Amino acid sequence: MSVPTMSIILLAAVAASLALHPQKASSTGFLSSAPLRRLRSSNSRALRSRLARPLCMQAVVTETSTERKQEISAERRANKGEWPTPKNDRIMRAARGEEVDEVPVWMMRQAGRYLPEYRELVAEHNFLKVCQDPELAAEVTLQPYRRYPLDAVIIFSDILVIPVAMGQPLQMIKGRGPVFDYGFEKPADLEKLNFNPDVEETLGYVADAIYTTKKKLDNEIPVFGFCGAPWTIMAYMVQGESSKDWQGAKRWLYDHPEASHKLLEGIARISAQYLIMQYDAGAQLLQVFDTNAGVLSPHMYEEFGAKYMRMIADEVKKARSNAILIAFPKEMPLASFADSSYDAISLGWSADPHEMRQRFGDKLTLQGNLDPHAMYSDPEIIRKHTIAMVKKFGKKRYIANLGHGMQPGMTPEAAGAFVSAVKEASRDL
Repeated sequence: MSVPTMSIILLAAVAASLALHPQKASSTGFLSSAPLRRLRSSNSRALRSRLARPLCMQAVVTETSTERKQEISAERRANKGEWPTPKNDRIMRAARGEEVDEVPVWMMRQAGRYLPEYRELVAEHNFLKVCQDPELAAEVTLQPYRRYPLDAVIIFSDILVIPVAMGQPLQMIKGRGPVFDYGFEKPADLEKLNFNPDVEETLGYVADAIYTTKKKLDNEIPVFGFCGAPWTIMAYMVQGESSKDWQGAKRWLYDHPEASHKLLEGIARISAQYLIMQYDAGAQLLQVFDTNAGVLSPHMYEEFGAKYMRMIADEVKKARSNAILIAFPKEMPLASFADSSYDAISLGWSADPHEMRQRFGDKLTLQGNLDPHAMYSDPEIIRKHTIAMVKKFGKKRYIANLGHGMQPGMTPEAAGAFVSAVKEASRDL
């Protein structure tokens, strides 16, 4: 027997041992034992045996065939309706202000480039193809859940699918990120856009990925759907690509306020339809990301940002009253969100927990807000800061998360340390 063959057999034996005896695996490393201890029913054990196989033993996921895509889409559309409550509904109860046994936790960008299994899959298929393929997107969505005892997964997609649906072509260019074929120089450029796209036709693949993920989870935990907020989406559309200061987009607000409102309202209405479709596909939690909120002054953000975030929430709640909505205005958690249709507000890392409790009282659940830069540190440092954060927020009306998303330079061990620390801190509350 050759040395490589023997090595493969030994690795498989070790992996199988860890799967059968999870207490031998570190909660911040190869395989997390916490979710295995937590799930006690036979159904949960069966699911976990499928989802939490050691990472080196994961089955190879291939692109979904055209025929299979059509089957998934048809099945999803035939099964619209209210979904049953997940077996672990901790995060949903926290968002509604109900009592929970422990602080629920998930991470923005928890499925992404810090995970080696993600990098391997995207290297083979490319980013946009993964987003548009239900089986591949579901696979990436589930990757962090295989590692950590998370209370929700968030569908793998991108906020910039809305402009694409409106007719603004997008490319992912190495070293630059998302780049549109064109930006906007004058209001007349808006005539290039379709303000009434068929959301099912243009974005149905995201709903198909949610439906596929929901089925694979067997209703174990909830699935997050999401969209970008109108201001953040507009900023990308106007400038054509990412920016550090968004000067071009900000100038548009001042120079062309009427055209800006037209574009923002159009994005908001399409986004609401998009979120409703995601909810129908199985995403019982929906988050709206306004990552560029902090580049505007408070009064400008109220007029051009928060107003349209509230419009999205109002339309979704009117159509789907049971949907749970979370706003992420990053560094702009304005008081006006307290009287909106949102159930929770996700905070940037500069927000003070005590001040936010005073501002929102019992009207909104708070989510966040560990400084993601802490995730570059050693696990013990992450643990220290995470425990301190959880103690400041307390258990009532709180969902633990980061103040922004996971980044490529972070490690799986850092994410594991964060999740484990939240669980540890919860026991003392």
